[in-house]
Amino acid sequence: MKNNKSVVSVKMFGEFSIEYKSQVLAYDDMRSEMVTKLLAYILVNNSKTISVQELIDVLWVDDEIINPVGALKNLVYRLRNILKSKLGDEQFILSSRGTYSWNPEYTIELDTVNIEQLYYKSKDSKLAKTERISLLKKMMSLYTGSIFKVIASQHWVIQMEAYYRSMYIRGVEELISLYKEDSKYKQINDCCNIAIAVEPLEEEFYYQKIKAMIKLGNRKEAHDYYEKSKAYLCEKLGIHEPTKLVRIYEELSNKIQVNNASIDDINGEMNNQHDEGNKTFMCDYNVVFREIYRLEQRRMERLGISEYMVLFTIGTVNGDTNKGETVVKYLKEATKYLCEAIENSLRSGDVASRCSELQYVVLLPDCPEQNVDDVAVRIINNYIELLRKNKIYTVINHHNIRIFYDVKSINKENLLV
Repeated sequence: MKNNKSVVSVKMFGEFSIEYKSQVLAYDDMRSEMVTKLLAYILVNNSKTISVQELIDVLWVDDEIINPVGALKNLVYRLRNILKSKLGDEQFILSSRGTYSWNPEYTIELDTVNIEQLYYKSKDSKLAKTERISLLKKMMSLYTGSIFKVIASQHWVIQMEAYYRSMYIRGVEELISLYKEDSKYKQINDCCNIAIAVEPLEEEFYYQKIKAMIKLGNRKEAHDYYEKSKAYLCEKLGIHEPTKLVRIYEELSNKIQVNNASIDDINGEMNNQHDEGNKTFMCDYNVVFREIYRLEQRRMERLGISEYMVLFTIGTVNGDTNKGETVVKYLKEATKYLCEAIENSLRSGDVASRCSELQYVVLLPDCPEQNVDDVAVRIINNYIELLRKNKIYTVINHHNIRIFYDVKSINKENLLV
């Protein structure tokens, strides 16, 4: 039987911390990324002896260092002092003949391992359904969506994080299936709310929540939630159609609810809807923008007028956006300021939409051809001014991030499909 006094509880998800005999060691106590990375690697590999070379390869994977063995010795020395100052005089880290290891006298209890154990235990079909549900709910409570940010960029952590994310998604799906067997749609809705807060880009959770809302009779709320979820996923994932949500649209539309309004009701409702700040109309690309585009095509054909579309693209000079986290970070920053520039540079009757992760498209009704380039340049100038104002213009230039635009007349030949 384990001696509880020798158990060291380790939290990897969310905020990194170690608890031993009611004493807690947190990242703020270490104040060192390198010491934290060293400790985390030893804790995760607590059942094995780790060579000096392996630790050097893990800690300085992309860096050249003059004396790596000496640097590692210094890190281990600092780590031992920190552990001693916060958790007591116990010798947690052992060393022997060019290796380091966790002292097996102190049992490690990792939240990652607990998640895995709960998930696989819940798959035992011999257990009562209530017990399986309880295990999966406990698993969900331990998973917070990401491993501590300071170590999250480590290659071994990236693989581990992907493993547990996949396990979490499967666990939530299995919990939903168990609830469905007893038609517990409120519990499904609540479960999806928790899962979406943790993994907001997982389409399956939105799909299951909307289905549960329909089963609960909240059809209008389900429809509103569908529209918001679809727009959110399209924007964040840079996709045109979330396939599962599109499939559920028919189910939302296959029942008529009689709640007729008068023309005065409709007029009053429309007059009570005020555009905030009278800005450019920013809309969902996949549904709203496409329909407005088609309406404008028919209007142009009927009135014999011209209208133009402008596509703005953020990218690197050579088109390579796969240069690591830094470039991706500033591409996203640049796109955010492009959106703000468009919103504040156009008339309230103009329409714009984010059509991919790094692109915005703009419709310019009743804009003469000779003014289209002026409008595009004004947007770009305002965009650059926002970059300067927020002190990232120089950084973006350093990474060769640029903005381009293309203009095209709206006609039947370039119909959006």
